[in-house]
Order: sequence, then C-alpha cells, then structure tokens
Amino acid sequence: MALRPGTEALTTLYDALKKELADLSVYMSEGVRNMEAAFKAAEAVLADPRTETQVQEQMEALNAAYNALVLKATNEQILDLTGLEESLSHMDVSGLSEAQRQQVQEVREELLGAIAANEISADYAVELLQKAEAAMALAGTAGQPGNPSGGSPSGNNPSGSALSGTASGTNTSDKGKAVMTGDTADFGWMILMLAVSVTAAAVVYRRRSEKN
Repeated sequence: MALRPGTEALTTLYDALKKELADLSVYMSEGVRNMEAAFKAAEAVLADPRTETQVQEQMEALNAAYNALVLKATNEQILDLTGLEESLSHMDVSGLSEAQRQQVQEVREELLGAIAANEISADYAVELLQKAEAAMALAGTAGQPGNPSGGSPSGNNPSGSALSGTASGTNTSDKGKAVMTGDTADFGWMILMLAVSVTAAAVVYRRRSEKN
C-alpha cells in the first residue's frame, strides 16, 4: 500500500490564505472566482491526497491565484471620479487649444465609462483621478498671460491700499482743516475783545477829561 503524501505544507498555506482573505469582496470578481476555485481544489486534495506532485501543484495553484488578486476601487474613489467628471462637464474650455479640448473630452469619456462599469481596479481609479486632475489644471492655464481670473492688483480692490489710502488722506486733511479753523476763530475773538477793551478805556478817559 502506497504511503499517502504529506500535506502539512499545503494545510499551512491553505489556512494562512483563508485567514488573510476572509473578505474577498474587496477584490475584482475574476480574481475572486479563481481564488475560490483554488481553495476548493486544495480542499479536495487535502481530503484525499494521492501524490506529492498533486499536493505540490495545489500549493502552486493557491499561490498563483493569490498573486493574481486585484484590489477593487472603493466607493470613495468612485465618488471622487464622479465629482471630477461633473466638474469637467462644467469646465470652460473656450480658452483651450484644440488638443487640450480633445484631452478633456477623452478624460471625460474614460471617467463616464469607469463610473458606469460594474467594477474597476483601484489602480485604474488612481490613474483616472490623476488624468482628471491634470485635465482640470488646464483651466488654470487658459488665456495666460492676462488671465482675468488671476490675482488682481490691490489697486483694483475697492478695499485696496490705493483707495483706502486716498480716503484716509482725505479724512486726515479734513481733520487738519477743522483744527486750523478753530484756532483762527479763537484768535479773532481775542482781537475783538482787545478792541472793545481799548474802546471802553478811551471812553472812560474822555469822560474824566470832560469833568475836569
């Protein structure tokens, strides 16, 4: 009677992968199907091992299926793609070259295809996000130099230094005039009082002279 081949290595590998891959829903469907098939085949061999070759082949099949697993794009990534596609759809491309407009359109089509697909890989989602962000950046280069949406000089700002400085100067000047007017009024009043005093003194002197 032939000795049954040892299955310790296959059992260890099977148990480790089962533990690590407790949630296969995060992977692309094709890879999941292949992994599940490899698990079932390994279970059959473990239940009735025939030859060392058979055991070795099942270990290789498990490793191959594991290495072929591809992470699926997350819901957050899909939402990001959807938001970027919507932004591109409202993007003003009037200032772009024909080649740039074509680039934006191609990226939009890729995004729409990915959003409509049942699933896409996480790596592809990252690639699309980078493409979409590059397309969005084209809006910032449209019409340069002299881009009206660029930073405006402070002189164009109603609260900028040019206008506020003028207003401040006007206020300061007005305040100075007010102070000067007050000083002049006080000085004039003093002269008037002095003249009245001199006149009164002259009148008194004249009356005294008449009495004498």
